[in-house]
Amino acid sequence: MDGCSCLMNSLQPDGMHFSFFETDFASFLAWWEWGFPDRTVTNCFAMGAIRSADGAFLLGVMGPHTAKPDSVYFPAGIPEPDDIVHGGVDLAGSLFRELEEETGLSRTLFSMRPGWTVVMDGQITALIRVLIAEEGEAELRARVT
Repeated sequence: MDGCSCLMNSLQPDGMHFSFFETDFASFLAWWEWGFPDRTVTNCFAMGAIRSADGAFLLGVMGPHTAKPDSVYFPAGIPEPDDIVHGGVDLAGSLFRELEEETGLSRTLFSMRPGWTVVMDGQITALIRVLIAEEGEAELRARVT
């Protein structure tokens, strides 16, 4: 299996709850490209909003080999089976794994603000966490590989 998708989320008095399931990437892409035919499923993933010490946000441009080439995003990606910890999806772990894969930046460069910002757009649910760097924009940009 290549990754996880998310069953429809629900709002509860103590917050949002998601149920994830594994799927292969080809099935995920087909669901996406066919206009999300199963409306009970949501693409739910974590994003890292990297903020430099001087207030800049670091964004990336998706490469030509990706599903959304030339799109501009915070580092993000769908959870993978290795992100399952103690029977649940470790969204912060997924966020840092993607951050390192996409930018080469280590989690040790950042402190995490508490809480998640949830952005829902149709069948897409982005869970955004602000990551604060001690370095300025120029230093961070120089570190990106």
